[in-house]
Amino acid sequence: MNRNRKKAAAATLAAGMAVVLGAGTVMAAASTGDNGLQKEETVYVNTTAGGEVTDVTVSDWLKNSGDSSNSEVKDASDLQDIKNVKGDETFTQNGNDLTWSTDGKDIYYQGKTEKNLPVSVGIKYYMDGTEVSPEALAGKTGHLKMEVTYTNTSKTTKTVNGKKTDIYSPFVMVTGMILSTDNFSNITVDNGKVISDGSRNVVVGFGMPGMKESLDMSSDIADEVNIPEGFTVEADVTDCEMNSTFTVALTDIFKDIDLNDVDGLDELKDSMKDLTDAAVKLVDGTKDLYDGTNKLNDKYKEFYDGIGTLKSGVSDLNDGAKELDDGAKELSSGAQTLNTGAQTLNSGVSSYTAGADTLSDGIKQYTAGVDTLDSKMAEYEAGMKSLSDGVNAYVAGGNQLAGGVQSYVTGTTTLTDGMQQYIAGVNQLAGGVGQYAGGIKSLVDGIGQVVPGIDTAVNGIQTAVEKMTALSSKIDANQIANFSDSMTAYTTGVSDYTSAVGQYIESVEQLASGLSQLESSLENMGASTASEIEESANAMSGQLNDSAETMNSQADAIESWISDSAEASVDASSVDAGVAAVSSQLEAAESALYNIDTSNMDDETAAAVEAAIDGALGSIQAAEDSASNIDTSTITASAPDTSALQSAADALRASASSAESTADAQEEAVNSSVEQMKQQLQALTQGMKTVQETVSQLNAGAKELTSNDGTLKASGTQLAQSGTQIATVVNQMSTLFTGLGQQLPEMLQGIDQLKAGSDQLTTANKSLQSGYESLAKASTEQMISGADTLLSSGKTLTDGIAQLQGENNVNAQTLLKGAKTLKSARKSLTSGMSQINSATGQITSGVETLASNSGTLYSGADQLSSNSSTLNSGASKLASGTQTLVSGAQTLASGTGSLVSGTQTLMDGADKLSDGSDQLKDGISDLNDGAKELNKGQKKFYKEGIKKLDDTVNGDLQDILDRFEVIQSDDVMYTTFTDKSGDMDGNVKFIFESDPIEISDDEK
Repeated sequence: MNRNRKKAAAATLAAGMAVVLGAGTVMAAASTGDNGLQKEETVYVNTTAGGEVTDVTVSDWLKNSGDSSNSEVKDASDLQDIKNVKGDETFTQNGNDLTWSTDGKDIYYQGKTEKNLPVSVGIKYYMDGTEVSPEALAGKTGHLKMEVTYTNTSKTTKTVNGKKTDIYSPFVMVTGMILSTDNFSNITVDNGKVISDGSRNVVVGFGMPGMKESLDMSSDIADEVNIPEGFTVEADVTDCEMNSTFTVALTDIFKDIDLNDVDGLDELKDSMKDLTDAAVKLVDGTKDLYDGTNKLNDKYKEFYDGIGTLKSGVSDLNDGAKELDDGAKELSSGAQTLNTGAQTLNSGVSSYTAGADTLSDGIKQYTAGVDTLDSKMAEYEAGMKSLSDGVNAYVAGGNQLAGGVQSYVTGTTTLTDGMQQYIAGVNQLAGGVGQYAGGIKSLVDGIGQVVPGIDTAVNGIQTAVEKMTALSSKIDANQIANFSDSMTAYTTGVSDYTSAVGQYIESVEQLASGLSQLESSLENMGASTASEIEESANAMSGQLNDSAETMNSQADAIESWISDSAEASVDASSVDAGVAAVSSQLEAAESALYNIDTSNMDDETAAAVEAAIDGALGSIQAAEDSASNIDTSTITASAPDTSALQSAADALRASASSAESTADAQEEAVNSSVEQMKQQLQALTQGMKTVQETVSQLNAGAKELTSNDGTLKASGTQLAQSGTQIATVVNQMSTLFTGLGQQLPEMLQGIDQLKAGSDQLTTANKSLQSGYESLAKASTEQMISGADTLLSSGKTLTDGIAQLQGENNVNAQTLLKGAKTLKSARKSLTSGMSQINSATGQITSGVETLASNSGTLYSGADQLSSNSSTLNSGASKLASGTQTLVSGAQTLASGTGSLVSGTQTLMDGADKLSDGSDQLKDGISDLNDGAKELNKGQKKFYKEGIKKLDDTVNGDLQDILDRFEVIQSDDVMYTTFTDKSGDMDGNVKFIFESDPIEISDDEK
């Protein structure tokens, strides 16, 4: 099957060259003979790979023979084994003369000949510079050069401008080769063109053998005007194998140039100018073509880069989708953790608010105690004033006592000294006793005044100390300091909590912003990606639908002929014409099938389309074989068997239907994938909206939770300030009481000493008063009597004074020492009272501060208690919102999972699109290179052909015109190969087919 397809492709190539280069033949054939008859000959020549002729078959078409008024047509031919190939018309033969019974139809017949050909094709092969035979070339690898040479042996001696010269029949010969890219690379050709479709290279070369000699151009013109008589192909080859080469030789190429209408040289020059202008336009056209293909190549590179960007973007999208999926899972896990934390926070807030209520109650009790302390401070100050006054009175009495004692000691000394005088004078004794009695009374009165003051002072001091001791035992400075530290820590905690809630709100807002941006990106990405995929799918579907439309039109043409054949009367000539038309349609259908490009399709679609193509080609081949085997010579009254043609038409329609189904399926699959992707994106967007709504609820809850943060924070700050002030006062009190506690033992010891001395003084005062009373009861006379007795008993009195003073006046010294001790105790007592008075001022100030701030502390406790319900409500809403967030995060995780699956499918499609784009890019690049080469060739054609021809026309024109006239003459033009009737116009073309170069089965 592969070999048949290669041969079919080669046949298509040869037919295409014949149609393109034989266009002039068709145009010229419009001029027919006097009787309207024309003989079209096609000579099929089979040769070896080197060009040696092995077989010649000639097909003749007597055109317009069916329009003859006579039922017979006279013809001439030297063919052997003549047979009618498209009808049952018969002929009679007399030598080379033939008479055909036409029955109103054209005649198609075929025969064999061994006569020499007017033209031939020779091919020489060189492998790495050494000539090799075609048989030895098979399977070789190296650098191959092929020299194709055309030879023209058909010439006539004519007189041109009075000079006899050989004029060759004009032939234009074109050779086509199909070289597989699997075996050939780096192909070049000198007089021709190389065209590549990616899987094979088509090489076309041309030449005009004998033309250079016929025109007999001067050496200068010949050097400038290149009229090739062959071409050379070079290539690098691996395991050399070649299909057959095809060469077409045309005979009427110059009939299009009508020199009869050129009236003189000036008109010819004008015509040449028109030809030059047309050539310039052709150059410009090829330039525009190259510019267009170059632009297409450049733009497609941008498109190709865009596909690469798309592929990269789809890959990034897939990676991003995976990251988003991972992030969604982490978000779901984090939301669950957040929910657990929110529940814990809710529980903690409940505990916090309960503790806040307890704290509020404690603060209220504390402020009540402070108020009580403040109300008792007046009594405390009054007692301290009494204590101070008593101490001052005690100090004054002590001073008086000390002074009295000193006076007493001095008086005693004086008394002792005076007693000597007293004893000496009785009169002085009586006066002295009176004075003594008065002094004793004054002393007793003074002592009576001092002793109560001392008792009062001692009792006041003892009462003050007892109150301070009781106050010190009631006020625990450490507890108050701890309370101050707790208030400071509480204020710091409130501030930290408010800051953390603010950060949480910012995070929620950032999350909402990020989700909004993600949603927008997904929408834009989904729209652009879906649009690009739909455009690519529509382009590939359009190509398949175009191919299907072409195949359906070919099937319609075949079935139309079949229908016409069934309805028409059986006529051999019409059958022949119909078979020819069908053959033409089959060839067109075959060409359409070969033109279907599957390079941009995915592997599965391309395989299905190629299988359908193979099936259709098989049916077309069978139809062609059937059509060529139809023998109209045996037709009598039955129509030809068209079942094979109907099978071909059915196969074409099946292939077209398969292509359309493939296009529809591909478009439907892509649309389904795009729709699925859109749905997934829509679901993801919905999930994103759910998360955004949840975040909005969380944001609102958090804002409501923190709506009283300002008041709470202010209250906390105020509480902290109050606590700090309280702590300061308490610290001062603690310091005061600490110092007081350190001094209390000494004060208590001094008070004990004072109390003991006071008791002694009280006892002595009682004795003194009792003695004074006893002394007062005794009359002055008794004192006087006693004085007399003392006077009379001076020695006894002196002894009593001595006893009073003690040995060495020790009693007086002891009394003076006690007086000094009393004075020194006065200093300590005065200093202690100063400290007590100073501490009393501080205590009063601290208590006033406590009292002034207790209202603020009480208000702060109320605010703390009132905000507890708001805090509990916000914490509850936060816990509920996090539960909604958990649900939304789970929905998001599910949507991202679907998105990952969709983006993976999209990435697979982008990979296939990229692969197809690579092939298309290469094809466009090849097309651009071909257009570039065509433009260069056309420029070269203009420069080396038309331009030089124009120069020649404007130079040695007349001789060339004369030679062209001779070349176009009937004597020189080659119109038949096998002979023809004199009243017929003729046209002939030669088709050469060489043997392929193949590796034998033994060598494989």
